[in-house]
Amino acid sequence: MFAFLTAAAALLGQTDQTAEAYRVQRERWQKYYGEIAAQYEIRWGQAPGDELHLNTRPLLSYFNPVGGGQTHGSLFVWTRQGRPEIAGAIWSKQSGDQRRVIHSFHSLSLEPLQATRSGTVFWSPTQPGIEQVLIPSVSPPAGTGAQRLLQMRSIAKDFSATTTRDKAERQLRLLPQPIYHYDPSDRIEHDGGLFLWLEDWDPELLMLIETTATSDGPKWHVGFARFTNLPVTARYKDTRIWSFQPSDVEPSQGGLLHRYISVHGVEVLPAHRDE
Repeated sequence: MFAFLTAAAALLGQTDQTAEAYRVQRERWQKYYGEIAAQYEIRWGQAPGDELHLNTRPLLSYFNPVGGGQTHGSLFVWTRQGRPEIAGAIWSKQSGDQRRVIHSFHSLSLEPLQATRSGTVFWSPTQPGIEQVLIPSVSPPAGTGAQRLLQMRSIAKDFSATTTRDKAERQLRLLPQPIYHYDPSDRIEHDGGLFLWLEDWDPELLMLIETTATSDGPKWHVGFARFTNLPVTARYKDTRIWSFQPSDVEPSQGGLLHRYISVHGVEVLPAHRDE
């Protein structure tokens, strides 16, 4: 019995050591992702444009051990006057003893953008990143930031989203709280929240619910930004309101001039990251 307990204790100790090693590696990689995000200079509007502000704290740090790729990464946001203009994921997949690093960006802006890294243009979308769609049959924006946040959360519950993989439709999981809430003040015309849908633990679709000025006063609008190369559809109360299907006009991985870009293998690094 003593020998059995000793062996069990040794096995538990090894398990704890393995878990701690994984934790340390994830933290080192998350630090690396933040360092890479900070290398980008992103400007809004026509050249030279206003420089966007990087929120150095990631909106989401995720780890997905399934699928054989041991994917993990961080999702960041760049803002102008508080409004999110770009969402960007710096992430990687493991293959053997190496990790392939991927940089994925989607514009949330209504203006052109340009992202440079080390003096080289990485991405320069010429079109708006989202289409603002009026959300039908909802109450006008409330008078305070706290009330509008409650409205946003309530509105978000009426949306659903799916991806299609191998001809099978998969329901995405909506996080109930916005991962980013900008300018929670009493400015009705400048308030919004960024919501996220996940498949397993990977970000797949972003939804920006925000107030927009109209001739009839501020109204709630919604826009969508994909972080997947799969077909994806968003529905409002079971009615399709937005969808993406890969095409020649909008390729699955986007591109230099597109609203979305995802470049795989920007770096290929050892899987084990030292200090």
